[in-house]
Amino acid sequence: MDHRAAREETSDLVARYVELTGIVQGVGFRPFVYNLALGHGLRGWVRNTSASVQVYVEGAPAQVDAFVGELRSKAPPLARIESVTVQACTLQGAERFVIEESLSKIFAILYRHRVKVNLVQNSAISFTICVDDEHLRLPGAIEELQKTFTVRFNSNLELLTIRHYTSHVVDEMVGERIVYLQQRTRSNARFIMDARL
Repeated sequence: MDHRAAREETSDLVARYVELTGIVQGVGFRPFVYNLALGHGLRGWVRNTSASVQVYVEGAPAQVDAFVGELRSKAPPLARIESVTVQACTLQGAERFVIEESLSKIFAILYRHRVKVNLVQNSAISFTICVDDEHLRLPGAIEELQKTFTVRFNSNLELLTIRHYTSHVVDEMVGERIVYLQQRTRSNARFIMDARL
């Protein structure tokens, strides 16, 4: 697909951030939101906070509007919604709809297969990890993860960590290699990039 077609395809989509307060925890609200979003063909996430349920959703305008309306009108019987706040937001490009607690399931699978995680990056729309390429353990973990999640992976990559980095050191160490992911703090920089051959 060319960039022009991709822009046209996403221009018909909208995104909303929704926060619901009241009795919305411990009453099956997140699974309800998940199934409602799937029923409307939407993508995004749902999660609990200490005081609310938060939802990010994107899709066709009519489907998003119907979804938001049904959050209150079709809520689980034990739920008591006190307030619903809806905000328009920018599209994040979510690939599917997830319940954020899925992360604990991912880590449980990795732990069960004894796969060491070296780097984690989580956003509203994706979860990325860097693991050791352990030929005996990794295939089983990937196979189990694929039963529940969409898994994409690259091999022949290198994780580079630079402590107390400067732009000169980063340029020297990274060079012209393709960087798939980077994380920077005040004193450390980490890059996942093509391995040197």
